[in-house]
Amino acid sequence: SPVVTALADMSRGLALSNQAARDVASRRVERSIGESFGVALALMRGPPLGPEETFRIQVLLASATVCFSEGLVLQVTFGRAVARRFTGVWKKLASSPFLLVSPRTSVPALLASISAVEQGIGSIRAFLTAAAQAVGATLGDVGTRLE
Repeated sequence: SPVVTALADMSRGLALSNQAARDVASRRVERSIGESFGVALALMRGPPLGPEETFRIQVLLASATVCFSEGLVLQVTFGRAVARRFTGVWKKLASSPFLLVSPRTSVPALLASISAVEQGIGSIRAFLTAAAQAVGATLGDVGTRLE
């Protein structure tokens, strides 16, 4: 069944070594969506990541909700909860503005987005857009499909 296959793929991603997981996350090695999702989960629970890698991993996790039509249900149901889960690491990163691009503008935008998520009014797209600004990146196509 597709669900069993997806869960098996995620398990394989979770089981990869830290370096192999980083290679998958940076797209140096191609894996299935399920394995990539497992890798992202493994990296998020591991040692702290830098801002760029944190952003890339969080976009990878959020993109799982827009890769399939079934993912749209996940996005509506879990989008804000996922965004809340992402905010903790960004609060810590915002307290070290020298790690971020254009901290005079990106940190206030990031903190405002974190506050909106914590109040239950911010979307995952708005939050990741602020995180993208903080690392000098863009959300790309995923951003147009996130709620």
